[in-house]
Amino acid sequence: MRLSTFSLRQSLTGLPLSSEAVSPGGNDQPDKEVSPSTDATPQDEPNKVGCTLNSTCTFKTDSIRYQFTNPGYPNLEMEPLSCQYIVNLRPGYCALRVFFEDAVMAGKNMEGCSSDSVVIINSGDTPTVPQCGLLQGYEFNVRSKPNQPVKIVVTVQSSEHLWKIKTTQIPCSKIVPLRQPAYCGLKNQKVKNPGGINPPTSMPVTKLLKVRKRSLEKLFSYSTEAERILEKAALRKFNEVKIVRGNETGINEWPWQVLLAINGRPLCGGSLLTDQWVVTAAHCVNLPIQIPLVPLMTVDLGDHDIRTVSETRNQILRVAKIVPNVQYEPIRRDIALIKLAQRVRITGKTIRPVCLPISPNNNFEDADAVTTGWGKTENGVISPVLREANVKIVSNENCSRTWASLGEGGDQLIEPGMVCINGGDAGPCNGDSGGPLVVRQGDRYELVGLTSFGLLKGCALPGIPSVYTRLSSYLDWISVNTADT
Repeated sequence: MRLSTFSLRQSLTGLPLSSEAVSPGGNDQPDKEVSPSTDATPQDEPNKVGCTLNSTCTFKTDSIRYQFTNPGYPNLEMEPLSCQYIVNLRPGYCALRVFFEDAVMAGKNMEGCSSDSVVIINSGDTPTVPQCGLLQGYEFNVRSKPNQPVKIVVTVQSSEHLWKIKTTQIPCSKIVPLRQPAYCGLKNQKVKNPGGINPPTSMPVTKLLKVRKRSLEKLFSYSTEAERILEKAALRKFNEVKIVRGNETGINEWPWQVLLAINGRPLCGGSLLTDQWVVTAAHCVNLPIQIPLVPLMTVDLGDHDIRTVSETRNQILRVAKIVPNVQYEPIRRDIALIKLAQRVRITGKTIRPVCLPISPNNNFEDADAVTTGWGKTENGVISPVLREANVKIVSNENCSRTWASLGEGGDQLIEPGMVCINGGDAGPCNGDSGGPLVVRQGDRYELVGLTSFGLLKGCALPGIPSVYTRLSSYLDWISVNTADT
């Protein structure tokens, strides 16, 4: 049995790095030492700096903010290093924020991190999944207990590596449910796209990509080689992108839907939670390729027809940081947050956040739901407009039983943090990853799931449920990772 996540990540393989893509930070000097105090707040003290000095090292601190770098930073190192940084949380602090301002390490292969890795260990829990690669702009938040340590273990064996890691202790009082606006989850009436796609367009992908490039000219300076590789990859992979047997949505009918792109090339879907936070699937930002995603990624909000710039007032914004679930493994705990570099302009009905589930105990079993995304239809022609499919949520028990019938450990795939929809009528496919599965609750829609995975041999196959990340299982995780410090 082979599984498929519904993204376009293979289409980005081979994107070359430019000299601007990974830029090391400045040559920071240690700030003056500030004596630790139990009543300090994050604003009370400057960042402190600790460097690895030997092939092995251990460094301890209880500072609210601290900064760790390799000894020769900002220069690349070539000697193997193994360092353990221990941050003791002060009373009143319940989590540690670990932000990679700069990081160059060997990337992942199909088995994960091999020669280089960063592992975070909190009190009493198992280590996090190892992280590696070009982690510039990535952030991981780990819960712990006050007066307990959090360990960051960096092990590098590759020929070139560097890092600049900033840690911030998160006060317990700041870990609260994400505050959403009163207008979240309000769907718009279906307004027909005046351009329409009847009959379906057969616009060449190359023309579609040129339209996207023009809309992003002010954000990026393009590498000719990167353009050539991405365009070739997109031509190869666009035949896998689709909402199967769905229908075109109305313009901005689902105003929380976003499109994630790398250098303007569609990658995944996502949903707007507030004017600064987007949620998507972790596998969309956990690519086994060496490209710096944060400086290359954009989020397209309020779009409908990606061929044009006139049917709606969309906004294309840069990314400030990517916050994946630090325990993400393929298909498990498949959730990530993206913080936008600037706040979204909420423009009437064009762009509006979706509501998170109110109750963590609602399993939405047998509920009618809607899944949305861009891509190709079952007819084999490109659909550059947003499409929707009406589906029904099935119980995890039935979903697990179906996957178990496929053999090869299928009975162990479905976990409480997942939610399934019925297979066969309509559903998501490659390119829809991270997109929303919503259920109507009164006059609003709640975000029940994020498109995660299905069977590799086909999409929306009769009797085979598609699987989503269950949002109600991650409400506390969202609170920790969006905490204001």
